Amino acid sequence: METRKALIMVAAIALLALSLIAIPVWGDKFARPSLSPSVPTVINYQGRLANASGRPLTGTYHMVFSIWDTETVGTGTRLWGPEAHPNVQVTDGLFNIPLGSLVPISASVFAGPSTYLQVEVEGETLSPRQPITSVGYAFQAENADTVDGKHASDFVSASLVGSSNAYEADTIQDVLLSMSTTGWTVRDDGDVDSDHTLILSTTDRIIEYTLWYGGTVVHGEALLGNPATITFPHYQGFQLILARHWYIASLTCNENDSVISCLYHKSNP
Repeated sequence: METRKALIMVAAIALLALSLIAIPVWGDKFARPSLSPSVPTVINYQGRLANASGRPLTGTYHMVFSIWDTETVGTGTRLWGPEAHPNVQVTDGLFNIPLGSLVPISASVFAGPSTYLQVEVEGETLSPRQPITSVGYAFQAENADTVDGKHASDFVSASLVGSSNAYEADTIQDVLLSMSTTGWTVRDDGDVDSDHTLILSTTDRIIEYTLWYGGTVVHGEALLGNPATITFPHYQGFQLILARHWYIASLTCNENDSVISCLYHKSNP
C-alpha cells in the first residue's frame, strides 16, 4: 500500500447538505448560545487522499480522527475522539466521513478559541492538524436561521457565494471565479470553437483542482507562472473544485445557447 502524505479538505461538494453545519465558512466563529437539541452533532468531513507525488489513491483505508486544542501533532489536549473508521472507501482520492457518528461530539468541544482535527491513515498521523472554524462552532447555534438573534447572512460575506457567466461566441476571456486571498483565477479561453477551455492561473498559492464533466474526472495542478488549461466538449455541465491546504473554492456551471452560467462558493474573498 502506498505512503500517504497529503490530505486536503474538499468540503464544497456538500454545499446543499444541511446548510449551516455542512458548509465550512473560514472566517470569524459564530456566536455560541446553548446547544439546541434539534442541531445534529455530526460534522460531514470530505477529504482527498494522495500519495507523496500527489497522485490520488483508491482503495479501503483505516482512518482515525480526533480533535485537539493545538495545531502541532504530539502537543496539546485531546478534546474529542479518537473515532476509528476501519473501512473508509476512497475513490480517485475522494472520501466522505460523518465525524461524530460513532463517538458523539458535544458543544463543549468548541468552547475554546481554537480547535484542530487530527487524521491518522493506516497508523500514519498526518501533520499538521487541520484548523476547524465555523463548521464545528455551528453546533453552538440556536438554529439554522439565527445566531444569538441575528440572521446567518449577517455572518457570511456575500462575496463568498455568487454567480458568474461567460459568452462562448466572442473572444473575451471572461472571469468565472477569482479568489484574491490565494491569487486564483478561472477564465474561459475566449475562443469561438467547438469545445470548452478553462484557464486556471495563480499569482500566489498552488491550485490543486478536480474537474467533473459527463462521466469524466480530471485532476491536476496550476503553478505560479504555469497556468493549467483544461479542454472538454461543449454543452457539458461541469463542476470544478480548487483547493490548497485550508483554502477551497467550487464552481458549478452549465451551458445554454452559448452562455456558460455558473454558481460559485469560496472559503475566502
